[in-house]
Amino acid sequence: MKDVLDMQISKTIKLLLLLLTALLLGLCYYYTVDLNVRTVTERANSAIDELTLRQQVASIKVQNKAFMEKKLQVIKDSPDASFVADYDNQKNVMIFLNSVLAGADEYSIEFDAVNLPQSGATVRRELSVTFEAKDFTTAQKILKELQSCPYTSLLNEMSLAPRASRSYSGAAQREDLSLEEGPVSAGICITFFETLKN
Repeated sequence: MKDVLDMQISKTIKLLLLLLTALLLGLCYYYTVDLNVRTVTERANSAIDELTLRQQVASIKVQNKAFMEKKLQVIKDSPDASFVADYDNQKNVMIFLNSVLAGADEYSIEFDAVNLPQSGATVRRELSVTFEAKDFTTAQKILKELQSCPYTSLLNEMSLAPRASRSYSGAAQREDLSLEEGPVSAGICITFFETLKN
């Protein structure tokens, strides 16, 4: 039995044991050090990429905000700028509409019911205006004045049509009428915006 223990280990076995030990040490290093370092590095790179993206988004937002503030200032400085009035601006709206529509032969204003939203919200005051003007140029002038209203408003559903004047005979046909000659009937829907305060 002593002979077996005293047996000399051959060079091949020594080499195989050395290779096996190196392989085990390499595997231990890979799983305990290298793999953890790579995972931490990937997480760090991912975090850096996310922070860089957030910084770029924030930078774009700041640039957009500055651009919008500049454009808003230009609009505010414009002589045609309108503003959102406080709630219950109906009297001022009526004064404006009466002054604009004074050039019409006849006019009619119909207000829709106003639904009051919560405090601080925007109120929409919708109305319909119909008027008759002596000619297309007068109707066009009235519509341009309505468009340049000092209060924030939205004009839509505009209509223009020739109308028979009272001087036409009853036999006059509608097809004979044109916008370029003679009186004009017009209609428009306007929405005025107001801010409901506390």
